Amino acid sequence: MLRIGDYNNFLVTRGTNRGWHIEAQGEELFIPKKELPPTTLEGHRVKLFVFNKGKGEIRATSAIPYALVDQFAYLKVKDVTKFGLFMDWGIDKDLFVPSRFVKEEAVAGKSYIVRLFLDEKERSVIGSCLWESFLLEKPGKELKVNQQARLLVCGIKDIGFRVIINDKYRGLLYRDEKADTIRYGEKRQGYIRKLRSDGLIDVSLTRE
Repeated sequence: MLRIGDYNNFLVTRGTNRGWHIEAQGEELFIPKKELPPTTLEGHRVKLFVFNKGKGEIRATSAIPYALVDQFAYLKVKDVTKFGLFMDWGIDKDLFVPSRFVKEEAVAGKSYIVRLFLDEKERSVIGSCLWESFLLEKPGKELKVNQQARLLVCGIKDIGFRVIINDKYRGLLYRDEKADTIRYGEKRQGYIRKLRSDGLIDVSLTRE
């Protein structure tokens, strides 16, 4: 089965005047010619992002989304409706955040942290602004001191910045890290400094 909200490797099976037929995991999709390099030929393999364009309509694109399924991102609201938010996802489809997953009165044009996840029933990626419920309470065994990590700044405190680590864990980056230029919603590369007993993780911008 195709991985919706993630990259998939496709085999180009045949072409037409309008585009290409591609196939992966037993499913065939059509993709316009503009989505693939002009040197594409039958038998080539291509890596494309897969998403649900509409009810039951699976699409693939060479465009790069701002985030994949099971990741956190800082996205801008394009429209607010009674059903939920539509956020700029970086592709030819807005990310939908149902109203039950919106924790405050959102404003069009502002950006918010959102967690992307798969609606298994609809085979569609949706978002949630209730992102804290997706974070694990204690660090996993895969984390080690001085290990490189992906950071997303999700809060600002007097002593430093709250961060999401590797799309899973809560962390803290102290202000003595010369991090005054860091902004809310910014992504950075950092390093694990200390695994604390309370479940929080201290991180650094430099390796010790």
